[in-house]
Amino acid sequence: MPGFFGYYGLDSINLDLATAIETIDPAGLCESRAFNSARGTCAVSWLKNSPVLAGKYLENDRFTACFAGDLTGFSDIPWGEITEILEEREFSRFANFRGAFALSIYDKNKNTISVISDRISQQPVYYSESGSIFIFSTALPFFCRFPRDFTFNEKWLWELLFFNYPVGGTTYVENVFKMPPASILEFDLNTSRQKIISYAEPFKRTSNPLKGVEAITEADSVFERRVPEYFDVAERATVSITGGFDSRTILSYAPLERIDTYTYGIEGSGDLKEGVEIASQAGLNHHSIEFGKDFLEELPDLMEYTIYLSGGMERVVRSTLPYVYRELTANGTRYPVIITGISGDHLFRDHIMGTGNIPSLITPDMMAVFHTGNVDLDNDLYRKMFGERYPDYTRYITTALEQLTSRYGDLNTPEAFLSYLIYEVTPHYFAGEAEIAKNFGTFRSPFWDADIIQLSYDIEYSTLGFSKSLPFKDKYRECLLQASIMQKNKSLSHIPINGIPLRFYSADNKLYYNLGRMILRTPGKIKSMLSKSAHTAPEDWRRWFEIVLEEKINNLITEESFITEYLDWKFIEEIKRSKDTHWLGKILTAELVLRLFNRGWKI
Repeated sequence: MPGFFGYYGLDSINLDLATAIETIDPAGLCESRAFNSARGTCAVSWLKNSPVLAGKYLENDRFTACFAGDLTGFSDIPWGEITEILEEREFSRFANFRGAFALSIYDKNKNTISVISDRISQQPVYYSESGSIFIFSTALPFFCRFPRDFTFNEKWLWELLFFNYPVGGTTYVENVFKMPPASILEFDLNTSRQKIISYAEPFKRTSNPLKGVEAITEADSVFERRVPEYFDVAERATVSITGGFDSRTILSYAPLERIDTYTYGIEGSGDLKEGVEIASQAGLNHHSIEFGKDFLEELPDLMEYTIYLSGGMERVVRSTLPYVYRELTANGTRYPVIITGISGDHLFRDHIMGTGNIPSLITPDMMAVFHTGNVDLDNDLYRKMFGERYPDYTRYITTALEQLTSRYGDLNTPEAFLSYLIYEVTPHYFAGEAEIAKNFGTFRSPFWDADIIQLSYDIEYSTLGFSKSLPFKDKYRECLLQASIMQKNKSLSHIPINGIPLRFYSADNKLYYNLGRMILRTPGKIKSMLSKSAHTAPEDWRRWFEIVLEEKINNLITEESFITEYLDWKFIEEIKRSKDTHWLGKILTAELVLRLFNRGWKI
């Protein structure tokens, strides 16, 4: 699944090819191939256990082409169709491809390069051009290895702090941009001209969303058609499960005879217990990955490895992920396909008033924008954080919000909120996890499928329907859709959610729903109140920061750290003392990105 890079239009190059390939195979578990020509070089890497077994590259008299990511519904890459689309310029046909993928095609006859992104740019592609020089890669660290004067982009840090991740095309490398979704970037080496062409319109709200039984029937039809393709070519796949709806919705349409499941967390945590129980009731083989003594001993090193392996897209407070995917796949030798339920609640069950989007996915400041349409940057926190840079920061964030409004419409409307979740949260917040996981297996979320995304714009049982007024939340209805379609699977329909049978969620009756919660959940709540272990969260970053990582943090964050060039030291000291997981996590992430950037992304 990993990646590719290319650099064209250069008369000479001093880049060490083996060193460059490390950036598209950071875990060292892939195979790779490089291609040289008079005008430049490209290279591609791929997992040895990839379910799309053949055709990661094309090399003939006419084309040199590379593929990264994943395509569902194919056993090999359809290069004939791809080159035909480019030849005939029938670009809209790329909208039929499903998966997180990227393509690069060098046409030797025309001396042009075409780079293609997927529908939501979930598989990132980065590019930079200067005069006759064109460079691209699916790995941002590639630009840190390139012998040109690339510098750190402070705007990335500003966006990290306000949004939790960069938005749009921003990267931490100055003059290197992320390709927009559903796009073809064409670069003509003869004229040094570049243009970006969109091959699909953004997802849009339908004028007459389906309601009631019609909406549920349509959802069942779409899931039944699309989800099985994510399992088709895998002899064995593993699916993450917790006590929630999303992964279990996916399991309802999966070939259970070829499925194992997994859950991770601290020993005794609710997620681990529920994962074992659900798998047992469904008759599935299950893996529990515990964050015990071995994990805690590794955690200080896993922090930097997480930033390295994700190319700077993940945060240190997700340093559990390299451990999870290494253990789950036995270092890339088990489970060629890893299925997740990521983003299901974004589309069909969003937590607008709850804490599901705060502070991890969407910051409190950004949620305030969605609720009111206004941003409040005039506060002491940002003044202390930036010092003299505060005016520049506020001007920049104000402009960034204006650009988001131009892209999605008024931000305090449900459609803008859903589009932000799909185009900004999904390919930025979750890109880091995908980037880590794809080093060990092909990482798939059916909720990123274009047909399933479009479904969320077509029916009332979605974030659009539950967000008619953003501060309002139809809690009793938000689980109705998934509960209704889950009941169609006889192997899973008998398993309750949080101790409540599915029929209480799918009844579309507020009184019946609340009665079920009161009668069936009250005994469990009392038991939970009396049992300390029942409250154990899957991760405990507050304690890990205070005890396990104290020495590591003290070594990383000093008055001489790179981050002090951009943030006020007194503010950093205050956050360091407080062990605030949100802000300390961001500061540590930025410091590690800066350190790796300044040493050419070498660990």
